Amino acid sequence: MLDAAELATNPADPDPAIRTYEEAMFTRIHPIAEMSARVQAMMLSPTAADDIIRFFTPQPIEPAPASGRVDEGARRSARPPGKPIAGGRRRMSG
Repeated sequence: MLDAAELATNPADPDPAIRTYEEAMFTRIHPIAEMSARVQAMMLSPTAADDIIRFFTPQPIEPAPASGRVDEGARRSARPPGKPIAGGRRRMSG
């Protein structure tokens, strides 16, 4: 429905509507396409079985420092690929 709504913005001259639509679509799907490429690389790697197990194995979330502030950069650099980040999301190597 979003595609149809964006493409219908200028029915008299569809070329600019298509260009605008494509620009918005590519911006919107770029992060999804990157994740898809990382998953494909993980699935096709020589260590695919171990990577998939590590990706789907729940890991405890690291406790926040006593100050209450979290140095996200330090925490990310100390975490091996495939370990979850804050909020339970997972980060894949790639």
